[in-house]
Amino acid sequence: MTELQNIGRQLEARKLAVGRGGYRALAANNNQAIQDLLGGYPRSGIALYNVTIGDLDSGNWVLTANPSAAGTQARDGALVLSANGRKCRDNSCGMGDEWRN
Repeated sequence: MTELQNIGRQLEARKLAVGRGGYRALAANNNQAIQDLLGGYPRSGIALYNVTIGDLDSGNWVLTANPSAAGTQARDGALVLSANGRKCRDNSCGMGDEWRN
């Protein structure tokens, strides 16, 4: 999912903007800096996925997009992107084209 990659880029950019303290500083001030990246996607229309983040303060963040139960992707399983570039689609994980399956 391209949107998860965009969110990951924005996380990295916001970490740099925070400067000293990196991810911990970003996590400590995450009310607006992070929360506006999360939630339902796409932003317009009916949300097909709900995006959450885990482990932000450790620097090993993991973005997870869970399909909406009522959406057309309901049976697709979760999409996951980690800070180190590992991608998962349902149970298929790796550093390659796992999202294309």
